[in-house]
Amino acid sequence: IHLLLRGLSSPQAGTNAKAWQRFASPSWALRGVGAGLSPWGWRWPTMGTGKTTKKPRSTAKKKVYKKRHQTSRRLKDIDQIQDELRRERETGKKMSFKVNEDLPGQGQFFCTPCSRHFINSEAYAVHCRSRPHKRRLKDVAQEQYTQAEADLGAGRTKEVLPSASEARAAAAAAADAAMDM
Repeated sequence: IHLLLRGLSSPQAGTNAKAWQRFASPSWALRGVGAGLSPWGWRWPTMGTGKTTKKPRSTAKKKVYKKRHQTSRRLKDIDQIQDELRRERETGKKMSFKVNEDLPGQGQFFCTPCSRHFINSEAYAVHCRSRPHKRRLKDVAQEQYTQAEADLGAGRTKEVLPSASEARAAAAAAADAAMDM
């Protein structure tokens, strides 16, 4: 079987006579061919039986590339878009970009709520009628999530205590009112 796999039927059949000699010698039998190794050192397929073990930190490099790929084209968060829309409302001007050949439509057709560039005004008009754009408008119309809300959710509250001088003045006023009665 091994000879048929290698294409060798005899030492004279192939030009690689050394491979025949290596196979014919009994030393290959000592290397564990019966344990899944071939005479040439590679493993025979095990048909799905058994597991291979991973080396420690073998997936560390994969994680780095995966993270880089995920964050390379990351969309803006809703609160960042809400900040941009607030700035547009305050200034009264729509966000504009300088002519940039690397951006679609040279950066002149931009949808602020979706944070996307379009190739021309027709594509932008079609996008404005689309369902994802309308969904994004609903998301952006909601109240902006702030750090104060996050602190409240985490259980960190800010208590505003009266100053000591105000507390003393209130106590003195209460004592005077009690004496007058």
